[in-house]
Amino acid sequence: MPAKTMRKASYNVDLVTQAMVIISDHPMIDDPNIFSDPESVVFRVHSGVASLSVRRLFHRNSVGQFHEPFHLGGRFKQFAACSGGRRLYLERRVR
Repeated sequence: MPAKTMRKASYNVDLVTQAMVIISDHPMIDDPNIFSDPESVVFRVHSGVASLSVRRLFHRNSVGQFHEPFHLGGRFKQFAACSGGRRLYLERRVR
């Protein structure tokens, strides 16, 4: 019996600038979300969307909360919730 392939989180790319990338949840049925697959998401954004060597990455979940998946050169380290001021700034950027 073949090994079961782990599904990867799906996401939308909402904004790419010289300073940041903003992504949001785009889960398909039974797909993991970004919180359960952060290593893969950070790697795929870094290698396929925009280099994260000099950009910050922000994630908006399905209820509108923003988090920053901290990374080092495209390798995920940890999540941190965005402050109220940062959240307002990011919301304005993706309208």
